[in-house]
Amino acid sequence: MRRSASRRALALLFAPALIASACSSSDTTASSAGANDDASSNASDASEETEESPSSDTDESSSTGTEEPGDAVEAEPEPTTRIVSTSFGDFEVPTDPRRVVVLNSSLDLPTALDVGANVIGTLSFSGEKPATSLVSDEEWAALEILGTSVETSLERIVAAEPDLVLVPPNSEEEFELYADAVTSVPIVLTNRWQDDARNVADALNKVDEIDELLDDYNARATDLGQRIRAEHGDTTIAFLRIRPGSLRIHTSVHFAGNVLDDVGLSMPEMWRREVLDDPVANIMQRVEVISPEQVGLLSDADHIFVTVQGTAAQSEAEVQQAADDILGSALWATLPAVQTGQVNFVEGYWIAGTLRAADAALGDLEAYFFG
Repeated sequence: MRRSASRRALALLFAPALIASACSSSDTTASSAGANDDASSNASDASEETEESPSSDTDESSSTGTEEPGDAVEAEPEPTTRIVSTSFGDFEVPTDPRRVVVLNSSLDLPTALDVGANVIGTLSFSGEKPATSLVSDEEWAALEILGTSVETSLERIVAAEPDLVLVPPNSEEEFELYADAVTSVPIVLTNRWQDDARNVADALNKVDEIDELLDDYNARATDLGQRIRAEHGDTTIAFLRIRPGSLRIHTSVHFAGNVLDDVGLSMPEMWRREVLDDPVANIMQRVEVISPEQVGLLSDADHIFVTVQGTAAQSEAEVQQAADDILGSALWATLPAVQTGQVNFVEGYWIAGTLRAADAALGDLEAYFFG
């Protein structure tokens, strides 16, 4: 049940389309019953003093007599709820949630599974498993699909009897519908995917688990970056997404830019952005849409990473035709990275914004630079 929630301006909220294309902020740890350790320590000290004191001694310890078993201080029970602080306010949630529903199957679901949460249900954007989520077929088959992002059934979610629902809020009013019906926490996107992952883990009381996974990832990223720079110097990478009707260059504040930053690589100066305090403004600068006649803007990149990916409403034939039109154009052929063969085609998880996607992206970088 929600304890308190501060109303915030709707300017801090995110549109569904941004959630689908975006890539995860403060951590809160569970409160503990600190009296347990003190009580156990005192009981232990008293026991040791009784055992070490001879029966003939007349000191203070022996004069008090031996404690009766019934006099022992009982340990306080572990708390069953804890407080999670978010940009929407503070929420009271189960300390150990056992039936979790995660509504964002692209961004939040993979993290919840990574930290070992018992996820029982989710939503599907198109009725199928999101390809960029890197959720396995086995993991997906174990979940109850409670609706789509377009046709969400609150009744079905409540009927699943979750003890916690992770909600990507499209509006404060929408979140209140969930919060009034079932214990819920809003998962609001931040400026970096690692912070997003920690927010999901915090809601699940799994911060230690995600920190361990992120430490392993960051160590791998640091090592890979050192090897790339040692062999290739301070090389730059631009990231292009081709889809019907638009060409999108992802900037340094997008997930692809975050991963390059994790490795210690950078994008060309034209596509570097400063992180803004305003979350909405920051999201708006993650992508620059260009026309086919503007592909020359990629000429400063030593390498170009390309993903060809449309929307759920676009057919494979449409997507492939859009790619053929760009990659076969005379302007594309003039780019230095194209002429030197330094173009790398990657999968759509480069726009996903999860630990699984980041790990896969490191694998792509490793394969590209070292074979």
